[in-house]
Amino acid sequence: PQALFNLSGAYGTDEQFKKAMETAQKAYKLNPRFPGLQPWMAQLQQIIQSRQKYYGINDLSFWNKRDFWNRFNP
Repeated sequence: PQALFNLSGAYGTDEQFKKAMETAQKAYKLNPRFPGLQPWMAQLQQIIQSRQKYYGINDLSFWNKRDFWNRFNP
């Protein structure tokens, strides 16, 4: 779970929130009590929900910096 947790953090730092959440969920399946994982997942969920609400987007497949920028700054 440590490697997946770290990878999820790297995705989050790069603002690839969908990948960060997917990776965190894989770590959760291995060890739901991994230290720091549940707060991290809650933080990711909050970010995802706030962006969905603010931008009115349900499809998070483009959620990385480059795609996000291109979508809103043609």
